Amino acid sequence: VTQGNTLIIVDNIINRKIIADIGVDSSNIMNIIMPNATQVEKSTFQGFRSLQYVYAPMAQNLCEYCFADCSSLFRFDGKALKKIEAYAFSFCVCLSEVNTDRVEHLGEFCFEFCQNLRSFRSQVLKGFSLTSFDQNDNLTNIDVVNAEQISGNLSKPNPNLVFNCPMLPTFHSQVENTLNQPHVNQNLLQANVLISPSSNIAQRAFFNFTQLSFVCLVNCTEIKDEAFRNCFSLRRFSALSAQKIGNGAFKECQSLVQVNLDNLQTAGDSAFKCNYSLQTVDFPLLEELSHELFGYCFALKSVLLKSLTKIHESAFAKCGSIKVLCKNDVQIVRKRSGGEDNFQFVDKVEKQQERLFQTFQERIKLKKVIKNLKQAIELYNAMHNTVNGMKDGQ
Repeated sequence: VTQGNTLIIVDNIINRKIIADIGVDSSNIMNIIMPNATQVEKSTFQGFRSLQYVYAPMAQNLCEYCFADCSSLFRFDGKALKKIEAYAFSFCVCLSEVNTDRVEHLGEFCFEFCQNLRSFRSQVLKGFSLTSFDQNDNLTNIDVVNAEQISGNLSKPNPNLVFNCPMLPTFHSQVENTLNQPHVNQNLLQANVLISPSSNIAQRAFFNFTQLSFVCLVNCTEIKDEAFRNCFSLRRFSALSAQKIGNGAFKECQSLVQVNLDNLQTAGDSAFKCNYSLQTVDFPLLEELSHELFGYCFALKSVLLKSLTKIHESAFAKCGSIKVLCKNDVQIVRKRSGGEDNFQFVDKVEKQQERLFQTFQERIKLKKVIKNLKQAIELYNAMHNTVNGMKDGQ
């Protein structure tokens, strides 16, 4: 059954026939609850691009391609996994949380292009191929203490990847060598919360800050070209004073789910291109949608644009069907005649169901960070005033 954007399945074996019988619209499913499932068969949920969370506490076997191309999938919640077959999570670019402690088998390319996956751990895995983790540039740790064999190669080297596998000295020795190197990748040292009073953010200022997850810009009025491009882990962004963002400002921020830009008036080409997790935006002052502004935003459903007057035909390139809420007559800028638009103008948009996981936990953590920063600033100011007072007294 479906409840809002949540799909609930009580079967033990989940396959495509069950999904077809239910009549599920994959583009609307954000959460999947499978309390009894022990196996998910081949390609069952392949291409569920709005899917963000899966709860399957009893799942043991994930067959080939079962969650492939679920580009918004952030978390797989289940502690019983034993077998993850080939391509099971292929191109789940946002996947960062999956419990693999009991995994006994990994198929080839099962985590291919899972670019938010930072670490892998299994206490029982005896052997696997490195191709299981191909194209995972941000993977930094593989912890397989009982592994007796590691085969295959990555298609390109990952200089930050270290192994904990004491039974395989060839690989295990790389841990010590890597840790003893004087050069440490700066991406591993970046804070995951940024709160800045800057009036503007320079071009490529935070390009490829792959650890960055929250950003709050208090006084920022302009964000220049590619300022936050390739911030894979960036999930929430707020800059309420920002009026302009440049070309590709948030391009390839694949985990971005919430953007607060209430005063945004100008957005450059491809500013939000390849934001796979973005489902809705509300920019009340934005008047024009530029070339590929939301291109390849596979999960995007609706945009609320009260001041919109012009939209380029490529604004939603490669997206699904987009609902555009606006109040004005809108000019569509076309480079070619004919063809069908993948967007429609509407008077109202249904509110999306809030995600089931971590929302409140993340908010609590963020509030604590902000509170601690404020306290540190207050303490610094108090000490500074005390020192100045002592100087004046002298």
